[in-house]
Amino acid sequence: MQLKGDDLIKSYVLDTGTIFLYFIDHQAVSLIINEIESKSSKGYIPQLVFCEIFYKTQQKFGKSTAYLRSKIIRESSINEYILNEKDTYRVGEAKSKYPFLSIIDAVIFATAIATKSTLVTTDSDFLKIKGLKVKKIKF
Repeated sequence: MQLKGDDLIKSYVLDTGTIFLYFIDHQAVSLIINEIESKSSKGYIPQLVFCEIFYKTQQKFGKSTAYLRSKIIRESSINEYILNEKDTYRVGEAKSKYPFLSIIDAVIFATAIATKSTLVTTDSDFLKIKGLKVKKIKF
């Protein structure tokens, strides 16, 4: 099997906690974001995670900060991943098989599988899933 150029590029799925760490200049997260911005890696955030980022930011810092941070992420090189039909089944199966995952975490899981990416997370629960590529960020 011959690999295409895109198959050689690393890719990451970023969860909500990872994005929050980006906004406080966490070194490990900044390195990953820099890889994505330089196009040496691909990055994905599931569409529903944008909702979670917005509401959690609004709760803690107010609506204007939530809009600003959302705009910064949306204008970055990180791709918004929108679930397709197959992904929705994958989310349901993940939630059923791994009941410790929230529905948002099941969406993040499904996105990592669909994009063949490493899941970058602050959540230890993902480490319980065999075969999932996970980069746990310490903070």
